[in-house]
Amino acid sequence: MTRIVAVASVLAVVAVVACTLTACSASPGDCLPEPLEVSSTTVAPGEGVIVSSPAAACATGTDRTYTLVLHSEVLTDTSTEPVVTDVAADGSFSTEIPVPSAFPGGPASLVVSGSTFDECSDEGSCAAYQTEVEIRP
Repeated sequence: MTRIVAVASVLAVVAVVACTLTACSASPGDCLPEPLEVSSTTVAPGEGVIVSSPAAACATGTDRTYTLVLHSEVLTDTSTEPVVTDVAADGSFSTEIPVPSAFPGGPASLVVSGSTFDECSDEGSCAAYQTEVEIRP
């Protein structure tokens, strides 16, 4: 019995992770971008962090731009100015997000808008295109 519970628990975790990574409710045929990469998971105020994504396994489309914003999870009304970057036809991009010197320390989310993650067919069930960083004072 405990083996069944253990297997069920593992499968549940795998399903949640898979759903988050693939945006389970995206429309069939949508080309989702690859996961985000950051130059460092810890950044000091006054520095910058490079955010990028490699080429997608499918055609993401042309003439796409992404808007990136760093949101503090400590002071939820604190965000950086938006940074707009062009996306290559293969879905790859790389840009630097400057962290203002007055940005609060603690966890922060780098949120990307403009990708197919924003185009979910049902409300609010897709994973957001974002990654986490730690702002160290």
